[in-house]
Amino acid sequence: MVIAILETITEEQKTFLEQKTNSQIILLDRKKINDHIHVIKPDILICRDFDINFNLLESWGNYLKLVYILSVGVNRLPFAELKKYNFKVCKTPGKVSATEISEYVMGAIYFLNYNFSAYLKQQELHIWDNSRRTKPLYKKNILIFGIGDIGTRISDICYKNGMEVVATSRTYHSGQNYSFISLEEAIDTIGNYDFIISSLPLTKETYHFFDYEKFVKIKYGAFINISRGSVVNEVDLVNALNNGYLSGGCFLDVFEKEPLSNDSNLWDLDNVFVTPHISGRVDKLIGLSLSYFVEVFDCLNNNLSIPYLVNLDKEY
Repeated sequence: MVIAILETITEEQKTFLEQKTNSQIILLDRKKINDHIHVIKPDILICRDFDINFNLLESWGNYLKLVYILSVGVNRLPFAELKKYNFKVCKTPGKVSATEISEYVMGAIYFLNYNFSAYLKQQELHIWDNSRRTKPLYKKNILIFGIGDIGTRISDICYKNGMEVVATSRTYHSGQNYSFISLEEAIDTIGNYDFIISSLPLTKETYHFFDYEKFVKIKYGAFINISRGSVVNEVDLVNALNNGYLSGGCFLDVFEKEPLSNDSNLWDLDNVFVTPHISGRVDKLIGLSLSYFVEVFDCLNNNLSIPYLVNLDKEY
């Protein structure tokens, strides 16, 4: 087979793929893709979700057997166009970064629960004040929206810290460390939880899912977003915070537009903590992702059920 790769990889990674797939590996320059599409006819394309466009599909769509996306999120894929073709679309599974993201979430929970921001300010001002009292995380409750690989790993680490974990998604899931409730029930009861976590994929249905109507139900809880920025209506979030809701604080790692603009109100709100989309920045991510690709390739080559498929109807 011919495998075209629209990503910079090392010689070691290229050799790894050649040995594992016994295929011809062609490395392409993303900036010169229009020079390549009429010259080669790959069987498999490895790329990012933003690489797939009309010209590429028109030139290669009828030759491709598989497209493998080198990321967990795939919200920039042209789903309607992809449905016109017969090749499979797979992505890097969420488990590639699930441990790192779940540890980020746990760190955010500890930071908010123990009010470390107040002590950082005290340190800056050389103030010794130990009058605050903190309740332990044990038996505090957490609601996770989206229970795929990442959401499940978050549930595991929170459960091991003694928290009572509830999860929700569009379709039913069962797990050892969480109770599952319907999306409707989760929305109705969202204000009952100490911590609300967004692990939702970005689709047409989840765009601005977290809006003012939901935020005003959260009087005392905290909100943490490690999924995609556009699942949150940031204007609504700022308004809710300014009106006294979400008093538990917010940890935001993803935003509608990245980098976050210098004039965004989110930078300056006392109970909002901004990180620059780092929760899933895994060391050696490309190499790990390619190892999952080999698993997909072996299944394709042996006519077995293919893992990590993108559902083009659900858009994730």
